[in-house]
Amino acid sequence: MFLFSLFSLYSTISHQQFDSSISLEAGKFEVFNITVIYYSAHYCIQKIIEIEEVEKVFCNDTMIINQTEVLPNITAYLPAGTFLQKITCSEGFFYIAPCKLGHNTSSFIYNGTKDGLYVYYNISYALGSKYIFILYYNASGIPIKGCDIKCCCGKIEMKATYVLWKTNLINNESLPNFPGYTLATILTYNFSKAAQGEQRFHDILLGITSLGLSIIILILLLRPKMRMNDNEKKTL
Repeated sequence: MFLFSLFSLYSTISHQQFDSSISLEAGKFEVFNITVIYYSAHYCIQKIIEIEEVEKVFCNDTMIINQTEVLPNITAYLPAGTFLQKITCSEGFFYIAPCKLGHNTSSFIYNGTKDGLYVYYNISYALGSKYIFILYYNASGIPIKGCDIKCCCGKIEMKATYVLWKTNLINNESLPNFPGYTLATILTYNFSKAAQGEQRFHDILLGITSLGLSIIILILLLRPKMRMNDNEKKTL
C-alpha cells in the first residue's frame, strides 16, 4: 500500500511537470531586441528587432516558423522568411519544455545555471571563423537573453546580444506594430570600387547584418555540436 502511494505521488508530480510545458500552436511568437556590434575597421553598432512566429503546426510534430526582421535605424523591415522546424527542437523558435531543461538538446549543450537561468551554448566553425551562440532560459523554457559571437584569428569580430522583448507563450501579449516602416530596398554594391560614402556603407552593413542573422538559423540546423574548453566556460 505504501509503495502504491509513492507510485501514485510520483505519477502525479510527473504529470504536473509535463503539463507545465507550453503548447506551441499557430500564433505563438517571440520578439527579440538585438544589438549587433562590429569590431572591424569600420566599427559600428546596429539595432535589429527579430520576430519569430509559429505560422502552422502539422500532425507530424513539425511547424512552420515565420521570421521577420525590423531595422529601426532605417525605419524598414526585411521580407519575411519561413522555415520548417520540429516541435521538439530548439534551433529556430527558441523554446525548451521545462521537463527537458538541464539536458542537452539536438543542437545546444547544457552548461549549468547562472543567476537562476539555464545556460545553453553551441560552437561551430565556418569560413575560417568560430561562432559561439549562448542562450539563457528561465524555468518556463523561454529564452530571456543570449549572445552570438564571431571570432577570427583569436579576436572578436562581431557580437550580437539578444534580449527578449515580447512573447505570448505565457502572457496574453500582442505582436508589436511598426507604423511608417517600409520594405527595405535590396542594395547592390561593387566591393571592388571605392566606398561611396559613409551612409551607403552603413546601409549595406544593415542589410548584411540582417541577412546574417537569418543564416544563423540555418547554421544551427546544420552545424555539429562542439564542447567548450574550461577557459571558455568561465566566460559564460
